Parts: sequence; structure tokens; C-alpha cells
Amino acid sequence: MAVRVKMNANIRSPGSRVVVGQDRRITVRIDAWGVIVTGGGGGNDNIGNGPPDGDNPPPVPPQPLGDESISIQHNSHEVEAGRVQVRMGSGSTWNDATKMAPSRRWRYTENYQGSGEDLTIQVRADAPPGYRGTETVTHTVTVVVTRERPDIRIDGMPSSGRTYNVDVPRGDQVELPLTGSVRWEASGIREVRAGVGKAAERVERVSGDWSRWRHTVTLRGFGKQTIHVRAENRAGNRRTERRDVLPVDTGAPRLRFTKAPRGNIAWPSDGTLTLRYEGNARDTGTGVRRVQWRLDEDGAFQNANDDSGPDDDRWSRWSVDVPIPEIGRHEVEFRAVDRAENEATRSFIVRARDLTPPVLRVVRPTSSLHEVLEEEGGVTVDIEGVAEDPISDIEAVEWAHEGEAFEPAQPLEDDWSQWHVAVHLEQPGLFPILVRASDVAGNTSEPRELRIRVREVL
Repeated sequence: MAVRVKMNANIRSPGSRVVVGQDRRITVRIDAWGVIVTGGGGGNDNIGNGPPDGDNPPPVPPQPLGDESISIQHNSHEVEAGRVQVRMGSGSTWNDATKMAPSRRWRYTENYQGSGEDLTIQVRADAPPGYRGTETVTHTVTVVVTRERPDIRIDGMPSSGRTYNVDVPRGDQVELPLTGSVRWEASGIREVRAGVGKAAERVERVSGDWSRWRHTVTLRGFGKQTIHVRAENRAGNRRTERRDVLPVDTGAPRLRFTKAPRGNIAWPSDGTLTLRYEGNARDTGTGVRRVQWRLDEDGAFQNANDDSGPDDDRWSRWSVDVPIPEIGRHEVEFRAVDRAENEATRSFIVRARDLTPPVLRVVRPTSSLHEVLEEEGGVTVDIEGVAEDPISDIEAVEWAHEGEAFEPAQPLEDDWSQWHVAVHLEQPGLFPILVRASDVAGNTSEPRELRIRVREVL
């Protein structure tokens, strides 16, 4: 004897009105289940004639059928529906629905063939094998057919057909926040997705009616990329808006120095000054294209030497020898340029100075101790010599008695390459005489000492 089951069916959707789009699909969502009951009599309209299942005894023993009433026990046992069928329109056939999760849920989808009118939907739920029971419900909906698609707005990118530049200040990828709105009045929006290329993710709905949404996409690399936003309304109609974006490397490279002469630099006596600079350059975006240098503002930029190894990034090590052409103030400027032509610059001020004092020699008298005899009215000793400076011009030659102020000597040549001093001594004694030379760079030689002894005549 089969167990009697009170079957229940409930149409969850659609409601009283359904809007269908271009795909013309109508989906019916159903709750269907059964409850084992007791009763009597010869039968009931809600009780079907399912076949007995002698191999599967019921979980609750059936009671004798004493009357025609059906009652649900307080401890009655629920069973799943064995089959759910749907019929759309009075003349159509019954079609099986698909069982979903959880156990009560069923779904059926059919292409709507009409042009928009009231539609009768019938649902029939049958008990599972070994049980008896059937429930049929009827629902009428008004169908609206539309081809309208949602209207999508992307803030900051109002026009398609053009390319929008996106700054990438660091590295080779950037997070791009998107905001916008989606509107469609007929039946509302089902979902909105956004992404780059073929990828798409659900966006965040900021307002309940989708008048505002937001999402963040990741742009990787620096080639042109396409952002798309796709919206689907509840009628199944879709619209996709696409925008081409071009990530632009706006971050400057990093330029560092491991050797960088600056400040006061002594000018060598051979007249040749070369300064060596070393460092490294890196760029996490498009990569370093070149490292260059120039001397002073009127100089042209020239490439440094790329000393990076075969397994290193280009310009990860570089060097350059900068020739300084003359004494004076110079600016040595460097720049690292990436493949997007972003620059990092650094300058050093070099003051090439003559720090070498002149060379002074006394050629007459030839001895550092010169003796003369006392004369009436004093004696005059002539001192002659030469002054040389391989870098700067001689500015002056000076002499002095020890402990007294220096006074100018007399140049025998305009460049002080030869000079003369006449020292007048009026009394006997030992007289140290100091002679020194200065150049135009401010360097002064150590004083040369010449001692003169005036002997008394007995």
C-alpha cells in the first residue's frame, strides 16, 4: 500500500508582471515538497495513484483510511517532490522542471512565443515513487516584451572611440578606480560587470537602483588596453560599453652615484684634469634607456658608459670620465632617461682651482750666505732671481727684512719671470732677507731666505 502524501507547490517568481528581452526567456522558480499524512475514505482529489513501493517501507506507517479527511500530523515527515512539471499557456504541453538546491527548489525556463499579453502558468508537483499525491497550482502573469538595453555611464570617460591616458607613477601596473551609473526603467538591473580584456567581475553597487556603482581594475604593462563595463537588465537585454586606455609611464628613473667629485678640485700642474663619476640607474616602469652627462649649460649631452653585465638590467652600473677644460667654476650635469622619456637629473658644482704656489729661485747671489764689507754711507746688495708658475700668472714678488713687512720687488720682465731687489744696509751685522712670490690664484710660495753679513772694516 502506497503512503499518502500532501503535496505543496508555490510559484516564487515571476510575480504579476514579467518583462522579457531579446532572448524572450521566462524563468519560473518553484518551491515544491510533500508531507506524509493520515486519512480515510475512498480517496481525495489531492491524492494521486502512484505505484506502491514494497521494497521501500515508509518512514511513518500508514493509517487505515477511515474517512475522506486529510490531516497533517504534528510529527509528520516531509518528503521531496518526485517530479515537478510546468505548462505555459493553456494549449501547451507539460515540461519537466529542473531540481535545484536546496531540496524544495525547482526551476524551469522557456522561450516566450507571444507578443505580450496575460500568460497562464501551471505547475504540477508529484509525489516521489512509493508515495501517492499530486498538487497543481495556476498563476497568471502579464508579459511585457522589450528590446531596450540598459544605459551605461562611465565617469571621466564619456566618449568611446578615443584613447584615455592613465598615469603609471611607479612600476609597470596601476590600480584604476572606475565609477559610473546604469539606468533602465522597465524592470531594473540584474547585474553589472567590469574588467580589462576578457576578464570581468561584479562591480560594487553603491545605490540600490544602480544609479551609482564603482569598481577597480588593474592595468598591467604599457600597451593599449580595453576596459569594458557590461550591464544586464532583468529582461535579459545587455549593453557593453568599452573604453580604450593607454597606461603611460610617468615615473622618473632613480639615478644614484657611488663616486661624484665636487667642490674645490686642485688643478694639476700638467694642465690636464679629468674627473671620474660612477653610479647606477634603475626604472621599475619602462626601463632605463640611457644615462648622459654634459659640462656646463652650453655643453651637449653625451652618453655615459653602460657597465652593466649580461644578466643585469641596462645601466644598473655606469661610469664616465669628464674632462675639465680650464680652471674655474663648472657644472657637471647628469640625467637618466627611461623609455617613456621621463628624466631624473643631478648636478655637481666643480671649482677647478690652482692650489699650487709659484716656484721662486734666487740666482744672485749664488750662496745663501753672502758676505760684504762695510762701506761709508752703507752698502747696497743686489738680489736677482726668477719666478715660475706652470698654472697661473705671477702676480708679485716681494721681499722683507726678517720680522718686518713685505714690500714689492722690481720686475725685470712683465711676467715677473725675472725680478730684482736692491737691499741697502748701513751697518755691520747679519741680515736675513726673505723673498716670496704670489700668483693670481692667491697661492704664495714659502719665503726663501738669503742671509747677508756686513763685515766691519778694521
